Amino acid sequence: MDRMRESLFSALGPIDGLSFLDLFSGSGTIALEAASRGAVRVHSVEKDPRKRSIIRRNLEIAGDTCSVSFTPVERFILKRQERFDVVFLDPPFPYKHKNDLLQKLIDSAIVDDGSQVLMHFPSENDISDRFESSDGRLILERYKQKEYGRSLVNFYQVRSQEDM
Repeated sequence: MDRMRESLFSALGPIDGLSFLDLFSGSGTIALEAASRGAVRVHSVEKDPRKRSIIRRNLEIAGDTCSVSFTPVERFILKRQERFDVVFLDPPFPYKHKNDLLQKLIDSAIVDDGSQVLMHFPSENDISDRFESSDGRLILERYKQKEYGRSLVNFYQVRSQEDM
């Protein structure tokens, strides 16, 4: 996991001054890494109540840079109105609605032209390379894929249809 995290952030590039959203945050290590690499606003979302104390303890290290919501990711995506520059999704491997989740994300206020989205998933899952927002304004398109053992990370860019 440490190697994957290092490789993931290297492939992502500099995130100084960017906002970062960590969905299915688990212990919060990805969010903490984002804060340590210069992200100015980092938010974690985790619904598992058993992880509350560990994620709070981990995110306290970053001080005011990090915040957390304890709610289902799907609900967060539908209700949140602020935009993020980078969104990282690491749903549990058995989670069956990964493509639906990416569609909800491109339809939300969380991403806009220029946002980057990264999704970690098992290599046997079939994840689409391209999503279009329901209003036809935005495209979420894969530009890179990295392999980590039996899992993959898709790197997506959000672009305006006008830029196509």
